[in-house]
Amino acid sequence: MIKVIITLLIFLSANISGQYFGRNKVRYENFKFKVLSTPSFKIHFYKSEEDAVRNASEQLEIWNKRFQKLFGNTLPENQPIILYANHADFQQTNAIGGLISQDVGGVTEGFLNRVIIPLTGIQSENDHVLGHELVHAFQYQLLRGSEAGISGGDQIPLWFIEGMAEYLSSGSSSALSSMWIRDAVLHDKLPTITMIGEDAQYFPYRYGHVLWAYIGGRFGDNSIVELFNSVLQLGWYRGFENTLGKSIDTLSIEWQNAVKRKYSQYIQNRTKPSELGTLLLKPGDMNLSPVVSPDGSKFVFFSARDLFTIDLFLADTSGKITQKIVTTETDAHFDALRFINSAASWSPDGERVAFSVFKKGDNAISIFNVKKRRTEKTIEFDTIDAVYNLAWSPDGRKILISGTAGGICDLYLLDINSGSVERITNDFYAELQPVWAPDGRSIAFATDRDQDSSAFPVFSPMKIAILNLGDHNLRFINIAPWAKHINPLFSSDGDEIFFVSDPDGFSDIYRYNLESGECRRVSNIATGICGLTELSPTMSIAPKTGTLIFSLFNNQSYEIHRLERSALSGTEFTIEETDYLSAVKLPPAESKNSIVDKYLDTSVTTNLTIADTSITRYKPRLKLLYVGQLFAGVAANTYGVGFAGGVSFLFSDLLGDHSLGVSTQINGGIRDFGGEVYYLNQGHRLNWGVVASRIPYVVTSASVRNDTAIISGTSRNVQKFTFLDEHIYSNQLYLLMNFPFTINRRLEFTAGFSRIGYDYQAEEITAQNGIVLRRQRVPFAEPSSVNLLEGGVAYVGDFSYFGFTSPVTGRRYRFELQQTTGSLLYSTILADYRQYIFFNPLTLAFRFFHYGRYLRDCENERLSEIFLGYETLIRGYSSYSYDLAGCSDSTFGDCPEFNRLQGSRIGVFNMELRIPLLGTDRFG
Repeated sequence: MIKVIITLLIFLSANISGQYFGRNKVRYENFKFKVLSTPSFKIHFYKSEEDAVRNASEQLEIWNKRFQKLFGNTLPENQPIILYANHADFQQTNAIGGLISQDVGGVTEGFLNRVIIPLTGIQSENDHVLGHELVHAFQYQLLRGSEAGISGGDQIPLWFIEGMAEYLSSGSSSALSSMWIRDAVLHDKLPTITMIGEDAQYFPYRYGHVLWAYIGGRFGDNSIVELFNSVLQLGWYRGFENTLGKSIDTLSIEWQNAVKRKYSQYIQNRTKPSELGTLLLKPGDMNLSPVVSPDGSKFVFFSARDLFTIDLFLADTSGKITQKIVTTETDAHFDALRFINSAASWSPDGERVAFSVFKKGDNAISIFNVKKRRTEKTIEFDTIDAVYNLAWSPDGRKILISGTAGGICDLYLLDINSGSVERITNDFYAELQPVWAPDGRSIAFATDRDQDSSAFPVFSPMKIAILNLGDHNLRFINIAPWAKHINPLFSSDGDEIFFVSDPDGFSDIYRYNLESGECRRVSNIATGICGLTELSPTMSIAPKTGTLIFSLFNNQSYEIHRLERSALSGTEFTIEETDYLSAVKLPPAESKNSIVDKYLDTSVTTNLTIADTSITRYKPRLKLLYVGQLFAGVAANTYGVGFAGGVSFLFSDLLGDHSLGVSTQINGGIRDFGGEVYYLNQGHRLNWGVVASRIPYVVTSASVRNDTAIISGTSRNVQKFTFLDEHIYSNQLYLLMNFPFTINRRLEFTAGFSRIGYDYQAEEITAQNGIVLRRQRVPFAEPSSVNLLEGGVAYVGDFSYFGFTSPVTGRRYRFELQQTTGSLLYSTILADYRQYIFFNPLTLAFRFFHYGRYLRDCENERLSEIFLGYETLIRGYSSYSYDLAGCSDSTFGDCPEFNRLQGSRIGVFNMELRIPLLGTDRFG
């Protein structure tokens, strides 16, 4: 037992820093947070984003007033909001654990009710996300008031939670949600309500939005909160019946019928997605943001073809993929590709491609030489936080950038050779998807600025603006004031502009003549010309051939199609605003007076002034985050009374940079009290922590022997029973440090002291014929205490990607050295390298593993030997697979066949073929 305890403690100290493998959340920047106090919120921000945050604070107060009336409830006083200037900064937050992917636009966590959001520089998107996440904050308030608490939300389908947030922040009209449902009707794949909750293929945000619009429209918006509470109190099925008077199955049928009646008429006379142009890439791989080369022979695009990552691919315009340009799986130049609301750009000679990447906590531009198949340079910025869209100038010397600084979106001009950056615009408006006119004298872009606004910003739907770079004269293209206009493209001669707009509620391609002002509709699709979001870039044109390549939505996926110049003439059209309103209005067609639509229609503009505000420095204060479940018990028998119980507490500051954990446990008597206290500081790139613990181990054994004893002056034959309680106490104090180089690689350090003490208590009972004659305490020799001073370093890398249960592609490794001195002197070396080669759906996995002890005491008898037969190393050789009958020499209870699996050093090579028995259409 002593050997086991010492070896266990050594193992724990070597891995006390957390995970054996795993990726890292890297804190590239030291954010100095301040707190903006408004009547309802404590908004945490840093200096560079102050102007954008003040605007967001006004939007938050407006949303709060709306939701207070709807929910009939208020948020906690000083509701915490944490705002980041861009998504790269947001990915570094410690307020929520784990890694944050690009498609996460905000998070509301339940323990401290924190709302954490990255600003986008696009006011309409900021406003929507702020409203969406604030709904979650109100939902958590309802959950806290229920019997199950916030954990009750885990039992509710995601569409119910997220769809409610979408409906209350977007209303009953949505071009994007309408497109998703039209697609489902077109392909006869409209799910039931139960299917939406159980099948991951049905996007909960969009389907949930449509469902809640139906519930609110049919039963009134007052039923929303009532239904939410009813589901919490009565359960899923009874909650619906109690509030709506209908079962879920009945409601599902009625909803499906309403959706089919609404959208069947809209798709009858429109082009099916599969019939628009030429399909270039097979559906199902989420192909996004196609950008065609200047000569029209090839194009690049983002795709999830390799299942686990979004990579940049090169294909010819027949649809044959010729090259994977870059992948975050192996490229060391950056951490990830930026694919949300972003697209690549070709150099005018067609030899290079520029694209936006995440690197060192910011966005950068990577330039890839297509001919040489290598990254030529990666350009980082001091003045630009986030890079959305790029446009290479006709002369090849500059790149036009749509990016943000301090949460505000503007246009910038990069000189490729010198690296200098010039700011083209400087205002609160968003400028997206810039393109150059063929002569290089003007640029076009999408913007939310209002044509008739005064000096104060008034934000409107996106429209096309053309900026003369000489005199800075601005011209607008706006075929319908209520519609979005995005993704402008100049024709080869510069006389016309193609763009995507939805004046009738359908995102289509339009063609505008700059001289005559004539506008013609090029496509008339049943779903939509679109990318991943409403404002994502979706098409490009080849200057030399006029070939247009674009992405569209079809069968719940994104496909890339091609239209030749001859197919781009377009047709005349007439559109009224009523056409748009009718197309984007979600069922039911006849809805009750909508509280949600009313407060959205009468929203206060952003010139609302909040008088009662103040800014103070953020001071971290620990708050109780979580209390583990308390357990306790008492046991009594002839040998005495024992206690068992424990509880744990977790504290954190609001930003999550400081954590304190306390756990206590007792098992036996008071002296068997154990506990652990740790403090972790993650406020900087170098994470560090301190752990102090006392862990008691109690081992009870018994032995019996025949003996003689003098009882009442007479020698008698008796049995002597010895009961031994071995109390082993491990006291540890450790310093931990973790320095992540990138999201995939880190260096770990540990240093600490361990003392292992022993307290043995023996009781001897003398008995004859089952009658106890004498009971007494007897001395028992205890081992001397063990004092160990330890220090270690480990280099860890993880580039693997998981399937359903284990890694299926990539690699990961850990190389570790630990030195132990004091009562024992030895070194421990660990080397673990694993490689996963993916052949969908199979994985060929390799592992090289070594673990060994070296130096003077590496084979000391107080250290248990390292066992090779664990199932995690080699299957079929566990201790349970041996018995003495199969041993060649078991004279003294020994087994040579088993002993050869033990020693002070082991080396293992594994190779296995992993075959998933169950899975999805794309994997397994």
